[in-house]
Amino acid sequence: PQYTRIDFLAKVRLWYNGYSWDGVTKLYNPFGILLFLSNRDFQAFWFESGTPTFLAKKMQEEAFFYADNIETNSSFLSQYSLDNVEITSLMFQAGYLTIKEKMQDGDLILSYPNQEVRRAMYSFLMDGIAPVRGGNGVSVAHLKKAFLANDLAKVESILESTFGSLAFDVYTHQTQQQVEGFYHGLIHILFKYLGLYIQSEVHSLKGRADSIVQTPTHIYIFEFKINSDAETAFQQIIDKKYAVPYQADSRIKMGIGVNFNTVTRQLEGWKDAVL
Repeated sequence: PQYTRIDFLAKVRLWYNGYSWDGVTKLYNPFGILLFLSNRDFQAFWFESGTPTFLAKKMQEEAFFYADNIETNSSFLSQYSLDNVEITSLMFQAGYLTIKEKMQDGDLILSYPNQEVRRAMYSFLMDGIAPVRGGNGVSVAHLKKAFLANDLAKVESILESTFGSLAFDVYTHQTQQQVEGFYHGLIHILFKYLGLYIQSEVHSLKGRADSIVQTPTHIYIFEFKINSDAETAFQQIIDKKYAVPYQADSRIKMGIGVNFNTVTRQLEGWKDAVL
């Protein structure tokens, strides 16, 4: 695509800038920017300097999928022990998280430094949890197109294929709360990986919605249940008034209740309707 000079430089900053030790000064990743200039394409080159198999495996084991805007402090980040590796400190020490903001009281807000690292990590996590392609040759990349076209039947079909292809031992020996967190996390990184605008655990007056996906024409409010039913999930969206914060928005609001069955390891139950 053709860019103006201003738009081009802004996109380069988005992809390869962002490393910071004080929340103010930012640095580019030299390895990424050099490969970008060589390939002349916006790609996630981060893992070409080393694949973080151990780190990604630990993130999967702990269902640590929400690495944006983590609140912590400087003393906590300095804690590092091989006997008890803390995932946030490990990601910071390895360069996968950086200081996004430093508060007046000394607390820190951590996040992925840029789009390159974020996309690389989401891609690696997706490859480790679920295959890139679902059943019937349908790629998860079609999920974004389905949302943009408001084709919820297609969204449901792709999610069924994705979750149906999970490895058998993906959540062995986990509690139901951990399993539910795993599914929520997988949905989160899947949508983020595709570039969809998604918020997870969004608070409202009476509770918090599991996930909210926004497109130019629609706002999709998701509620996920484990070993329950889609009707219960959908009714919670109504009862908890999850759509209230978006009343002034002219876009169409859709509620989507989803149920997962941990015995069959399938998405079993889907209900969507205009709110």
